[in-house]
Amino acid sequence: MSEPRDAEIAIIGGGAFGCAVAYFLARGGKRDVVLLEKDELASGTTSQAAGLVGQVRASPARVRIAMFSVRTFRGLAEETGLDPDYRAVGSLRLALTPEREAEFRRMVEVGRREGLDVDFVSLAEAARRFPLLDRSRVRAAIWCPSDGYVQPYGLTMAYAGGARALGVRIHT
Repeated sequence: MSEPRDAEIAIIGGGAFGCAVAYFLARGGKRDVVLLEKDELASGTTSQAAGLVGQVRASPARVRIAMFSVRTFRGLAEETGLDPDYRAVGSLRLALTPEREAEFRRMVEVGRREGLDVDFVSLAEAARRFPLLDRSRVRAAIWCPSDGYVQPYGLTMAYAGGARALGVRIHT
């Protein structure tokens, strides 16, 4: 394949973020988009990412962004035919100090206001979900069932496949 000479939009980097930008630009109607990656897709920092997806945040904007990400991950397989391998396994957060417990109260309030399913759970429930938990120092626990993890490689390939299907030129 010949190297691109020009494009309305050029994206440098073929990791999860670069491929997501390409996908969303194309989905939004941009047709002259090229993505340039010096190696293989998902071979840089994306290959080292943990892929943890947590939506419980202190900022309403960050909660909305995280919730948007989860909705996107869940819909990518249907939209692109490629499974990003998102798994909603839930997250359990533990507060060990009064300050952290107060912060959790604020974060739960923010999450609920934004429509996130998040709540405090009893220490017994926390221990049921995580049997190795030493409850002796835990002051509070919160549970968010839609938190989880995504495989960074699978996510990148889903975005890249969707972008290609929408006309993005990807050069590695």
